[in-house]
Amino acid sequence: MNNKTTKIVVVGWFVSKAEKPYYDATKEDDAYYADSWGALFARRLKIHYPDIDIEVWRPDDDFTETYYRNALGVDCTIFPFKNHLFSRTITLEMLKRLWKYQQGYNLVIHFNTIFDWKFNILLPLLLPKAKFVISHHGGLFPSGTNIKNKLKRKLIHYSYRNIDAITYLRETIRNEIASKNKKIKLTFLPVGANFDIYTPLDKTDCRQKLNLPLDKTLAIYVGAFYKLKGVDKILNIFHQLKDSNFEVLFVGGQESDELYTEVIASGCKHWGFVNHNILNEIYSAADFYIHPAFNPDFGGFDVVWAEALACNIPVLSPQFKELDFDYSELGVLLDNESKLLEKTKLMIKSFSDFKKCRETAIRHLNGNTVIIDKLYKILNSQSCQTSDAS
Repeated sequence: MNNKTTKIVVVGWFVSKAEKPYYDATKEDDAYYADSWGALFARRLKIHYPDIDIEVWRPDDDFTETYYRNALGVDCTIFPFKNHLFSRTITLEMLKRLWKYQQGYNLVIHFNTIFDWKFNILLPLLLPKAKFVISHHGGLFPSGTNIKNKLKRKLIHYSYRNIDAITYLRETIRNEIASKNKKIKLTFLPVGANFDIYTPLDKTDCRQKLNLPLDKTLAIYVGAFYKLKGVDKILNIFHQLKDSNFEVLFVGGQESDELYTEVIASGCKHWGFVNHNILNEIYSAADFYIHPAFNPDFGGFDVVWAEALACNIPVLSPQFKELDFDYSELGVLLDNESKLLEKTKLMIKSFSDFKKCRETAIRHLNGNTVIIDKLYKILNSQSCQTSDAS
């Protein structure tokens, strides 16, 4: 044991001006600096463990000098995107500062992707005293039999040799990593929902306020209007059941989405990007969340249905099978795409039977407490290596 204190640095991706979403905050807003997945975890850690020493870093081509700001309660540093070394992340200035940190602290670096083999190989070599934790926030291993993808897959697995711990979202991801890396610590760690922001509201009041029908069964979907998220399947189900007093609420689309025109043509009520307060009302107005995410290219784990559970409405999803706890109080498992119509009809009949969605989810998917406790333990453990990859 040494007497050094622990410092955690959450390293973020470089996102070019062209790649930033249309609703992105301006540089005057705190959200510009602390609205990434990594920053969200850092903010929650700082609230739950106020003594934690944690910083959020990222390079940005909108800045010509290093800029510091305490944003939303967490220390954030923006580095100019110059003298770039590797990945879409590390610049020479960032590396120099990390080198100094590893001399004076027990340095822990948290990076929110598991597929950047250059980062995983090179940074531990350059910073041998640091501990590295990487998190899966979507995406899949390269597939196919062409030489490029096979080589990249091998490089990714090789890159975990000097990584201390990995958090994952999908069981297939966990199983593949565990099959190639027997000693690495693997932990299921979804983002979870903010149960302080999303709470159940009166359904009738919300429907009246939003001008929604009081006599229909309303399902809800939140996210981009893409086939990747199963929106085509939701539309197909709607058209089959619309004469049965059933409708779907769509939230989060924009005109550039591939299925935007189809959603508008369906006649379903739809919204673009909305704030938390309005989204809370829309969740509460609905009867259940519909989530047929069967697309094999979808490697994420949607946080939005955890938000729906926070509003005490059940969920219809294949992602229940990814959970490491009993999900029977949360809704209906979509175990097979061919059963989508059957299971949707079942949910229409039984959604009112699920009365403990919030109560159950808060014990397992509370992003402010349960999830953060797990991450805190991972980041602060003396050794992340284990002989059991479970």
